[in-house]
Amino acid sequence: TITTTTKISERDRFSIMAKQVSIDSVWELLTNSFLQALEVTNEGTPGMKQLLTTSQYMEIVADVMQYCNSHDQQGSSILNYSAQEGKIDGQGLYSKFYEFLTNYAQTVKQELDKHEGASFIKKYSNLWALFNYYRHPLRRLTISLAHYISRARDTKRPLNQRLAINDLFLYCWRESVLKPLQEKLVKTALDLADKHRMGIDVPFKEINQFNLSLVEIGSLVFQENESVTEVHNGDRQLDLYKTLFEKDFIQGTKSFLMSRVQGWSSLSIEDYVNNALECMENVNKAMDSFIHPTSKPELEDICYRVLVSDQLDRLTDQMLELLENEKFHDVKRVYILLKVREATLTPIAEKFNSYVMEKGKQMDGANIETANSEDAVKFIDILMSLYNVSSKIVHNSFGGHPKFSDALDKAMSSVVNVNAVTSAWAKKSKKKNREGAFAAELVAKYTDCILQRGSRIQEEFDATPFNAIFKYLSEKDVFEKFYKKYFARRLMNNKSSSRDNESVFLEVLKRECGFSYVQKLQTMFNDDDSSKRVGEDFQTHLTSSKSSIECDFNIKVLTQNAWPFAQKLDTVILPPVMSNCLDKFSLFYKKNNDCRKLLWLYTHSNGELKSKGFKKPYIFIANFIEMMILLQFNGAATLSDTDLQLKTGIPNDKLAGYIAFLEKKAKLIKKTASEKYILNDKFKYKTIKVNIVTTVKTEKAEESKKTHDSADEERKFAIQACIVRVMKMRNTIQYSNLIKEVVNGLSKRFTPNIKMIKKNIETLMEREYLRRDDEDRSLCIYIA
Repeated sequence: TITTTTKISERDRFSIMAKQVSIDSVWELLTNSFLQALEVTNEGTPGMKQLLTTSQYMEIVADVMQYCNSHDQQGSSILNYSAQEGKIDGQGLYSKFYEFLTNYAQTVKQELDKHEGASFIKKYSNLWALFNYYRHPLRRLTISLAHYISRARDTKRPLNQRLAINDLFLYCWRESVLKPLQEKLVKTALDLADKHRMGIDVPFKEINQFNLSLVEIGSLVFQENESVTEVHNGDRQLDLYKTLFEKDFIQGTKSFLMSRVQGWSSLSIEDYVNNALECMENVNKAMDSFIHPTSKPELEDICYRVLVSDQLDRLTDQMLELLENEKFHDVKRVYILLKVREATLTPIAEKFNSYVMEKGKQMDGANIETANSEDAVKFIDILMSLYNVSSKIVHNSFGGHPKFSDALDKAMSSVVNVNAVTSAWAKKSKKKNREGAFAAELVAKYTDCILQRGSRIQEEFDATPFNAIFKYLSEKDVFEKFYKKYFARRLMNNKSSSRDNESVFLEVLKRECGFSYVQKLQTMFNDDDSSKRVGEDFQTHLTSSKSSIECDFNIKVLTQNAWPFAQKLDTVILPPVMSNCLDKFSLFYKKNNDCRKLLWLYTHSNGELKSKGFKKPYIFIANFIEMMILLQFNGAATLSDTDLQLKTGIPNDKLAGYIAFLEKKAKLIKKTASEKYILNDKFKYKTIKVNIVTTVKTEKAEESKKTHDSADEERKFAIQACIVRVMKMRNTIQYSNLIKEVVNGLSKRFTPNIKMIKKNIETLMEREYLRRDDEDRSLCIYIA
């Protein structure tokens, strides 16, 4: 089509008006150049062909304009009307158009009478498309007739003499084609829609063209006073389509679906879902192919109510059985059927949550009783197995939908913290409702296993299990206590597999719990780096001062409030070889850091002892207490328990366990008939270097218990600090709301006990941090 916008100058206008144009010459030009394209026998797709050149287009515009203004000799008016003659300029040309379009539409009707069924709708579709295609460019070519149409409306002429040219096209088609053939057209279209429901191929394009013709013709809204208004995209534009086709089509679809569902009552849930999806796909294909978009919501609602909503109880009840039988493909099909409405997914998500919870109850943890390396890894492996299977179901069967991800998170949060393993520990430890504390300890031990150098548990570093499980821990403060303890040991003993791996874990903790959670851990990390520099500076100092020490000496300077260590041996008596080293370093450090005080952590020290009293020159790797015991044999061949206690200054309750270990396990010393100890000169070992570092079992158990108790004690301070923060921010707050805000504020670290919160509120009231209002006792007021 031609879309060129042409501007005619005044000079050209007078030249056009000077030209004498008759109605016959104008009509002949229109017929030969444009109207000849409207042929009833034309089977091709209309359009994509330029009928006119620019010069031909200008000639038609000029001739139509000249004809419409032929009675205006003075140029005072573009449109002339003679009340006496009752004629308006342009009427003749308009009448020609009406006569031509009426005859053409009647010819179309005669041609359509020859066809039936699909051939009938195809022929109608092709002829309508051709007819509709050319009506808009003709309107632009005959723009001068707009003045005639306006005056015709003002004089209330008959309807067929006052429509715009493009509307005249629709009017003639409606009167001569659609009305006479309306019943046959609608019946044919609905019959074809019925065949489509039965799975028979039908001409979608042609049915769509029929519906589009109803919408286009429906854009003419006729009033009682015979005025006409063109309403595009309005509700009334669709009245004809809704009345003739949509209503019966939707009712037919509903009846078809209901009859199908009744016939599927005896089918298994798998077969029902497959058939329902097939029906839904069929309806969707119809909606995409030949149904107007405005019909889609109602059709979707009918599909949902008949295929899903009315069968929801059945589908929900069967979901758990499908999951338990591992029919995950069928689970996916059920999800596809139900996801048409968000609300229907909720009961299915609840079933999935129950499935994961039940699997968690069945986890085998009978052999997990302590938080040693093997038990910790076994615990994580069991949880990861459940998590991986459930996560795979979420992504493959439920498309990763947030409702099912939330259901998995909720179930895993319960399973990770409360299971057969943690419940047995809580019962044994008499810690009611504290199952999550043991889960936190096991996860912390697991991280120590994979981060420790030389671990036999895991050959390659993999943080994936930790990332998956850590977020579900309910008592992250307990995890922090144990993780800090294990982290400190790795740094102190140079047992960390990689500093990069340690950094990865710190980043995970920071992301999950915030910077304050890892602040002390980061300080520990920095202390380890700075200690190396301090040691190098000390060696440089010894060299420059021409001083020396009797042994190789490595030191770690730690920030006291960051590390989980405390001085346990205050009365220890150091041998000269050790005290000399410590004294020289103390003087050096005080000189460079006079504002700091050194506290020696003897129990966290270890060293190597070179021996000369055995057949081989063994080198013993020992902890501090073991070194203190063995070094005493440099000055005496035999020593009693009392002698060792007096010479070392170590309390007997701590000393006894290590003496027993050196005698019975390491076999480095032996007891004589006089109940005194001597070195075992027959000691043998397959290698020169012998690791005798040990921790007494009773100390391990006590240490774990103390860590849990320490976490419980720190919770009191965390709760009190949170209460004060909330009161400072709110100043005045309801008692119940204060408890809620405290719970929310601490939820990232642990889930506080409500009784504990109330108890600490009363404690702070006694300490005059806050008080109750004198008139409203449920109101708390902050005391600045």
